[in-house]
Amino acid sequence: MAKLRAQAPRPALGPSPGRQPPRAVARVLAGALVLAGALGACSDAHVVVSDAQRLYLKVPSGWTVFGPAALQQDGAFAALFSSPPYFASIASADPHPRPGVAFTASAYPWAIVVVRPLQPSEQLQMSLNGLKDVLLNIDGMQSTGSTVTQLSQPELLTNGSLHGTLVSYELQGPTGGSAMAYEQETWVNSATTKVWVLMSGCSPSCFLAQQPAISRVMQSFLVIDRGDS
Repeated sequence: MAKLRAQAPRPALGPSPGRQPPRAVARVLAGALVLAGALGACSDAHVVVSDAQRLYLKVPSGWTVFGPAALQQDGAFAALFSSPPYFASIASADPHPRPGVAFTASAYPWAIVVVRPLQPSEQLQMSLNGLKDVLLNIDGMQSTGSTVTQLSQPELLTNGSLHGTLVSYELQGPTGGSAMAYEQETWVNSATTKVWVLMSGCSPSCFLAQQPAISRVMQSFLVIDRGDS
């Protein structure tokens, strides 16, 4: 059974430890689209911001960030979506990074943030439980023999007209091979036409060892959208 988070969830409506308060985020969102590199010599993070899609995310400064332009040139990434996402970015701690590192059992943590439309067929079937499937179809993978292990109790999130879920899984394909562990936060607007998704993961041993870094990435994720359109 999912746990309902009654208090204001991510994105927070007020300042909280390690978070940018909304006014600070609003100032960052002043540009049309900013995919910032280092924030400065004393910074410990890269910032990924989309004013158009109203999102904000921080990843460690040692990670490499691939923006929308780089991902559009990656055929494997483009093949993941039936229609182009409104926004996408991937970050990786791999010393030899590539965009395709997302969704893999990498020895280094990675993160992918995507804003994409929901197709009419998805809208008809969408539920809060179904938000876990918007990047990787967990239900479909289970039906084809993949091993799916839930790593924590799902949380239901609310913020105004936005509703979301926070889940974490370990996956292994039906033929065995390397397993992957990840955490995913997904938000959907009230019209059920758009989702904002952040997923961060790597191999199970990496996921355990790098949990502090992954948690900081996940906790930095802010969707500054009313969600009513």
